Amino acid sequence: MFCIFNIENMVIKNVGVVYEPSLHRLNILYCLCIKLQTVRVSRKLFIIMQEDVNHWIDISNYDYETAEAMLKSGRYLYVLFCCQQSVEKRLKAILLHKTSQMPPKTHDLAKLALLADLKLTDEQKLFLHRLSNYYIETRYPEEVKELVRQVDKSLSEKYFHETGEMIKCLDKFLK
Repeated sequence: MFCIFNIENMVIKNVGVVYEPSLHRLNILYCLCIKLQTVRVSRKLFIIMQEDVNHWIDISNYDYETAEAMLKSGRYLYVLFCCQQSVEKRLKAILLHKTSQMPPKTHDLAKLALLADLKLTDEQKLFLHRLSNYYIETRYPEEVKELVRQVDKSLSEKYFHETGEMIKCLDKFLK
């Protein structure tokens, strides 16, 4: 049995499902097709998947550029936050590229690298663990104040530089 679908309308035949486009379109198509065991996929699916990978890369670059702007403006905690976001999105691009599945909703950089089965040095793994600490969700004001006190220009510059090196390393996994 084949899973045949029209990418423009996301109509899946032989499964009895009509699915409208959304962020999770590839994951759902992948799961449905795997159950059918044999998959016939048009070239358009690859193009759409590559567009999603490129989107993750674009927002990763945007976050890295934002980190640089925060460094120049002296908002050092947000340099680290934007660096964390940049690496997270690069790792998610790699996961999508390698698995054709939408990446999990986690901010744990080491976990994302592990899921992507990346061969990283111990130093790089340690960097991912350290950088993950600067993901800022909704924190209490006193926690943010304490982080602001801990983060200075020197630490921000160090993390910004290391993030740039990590991005270069991660880009090798996208080829």
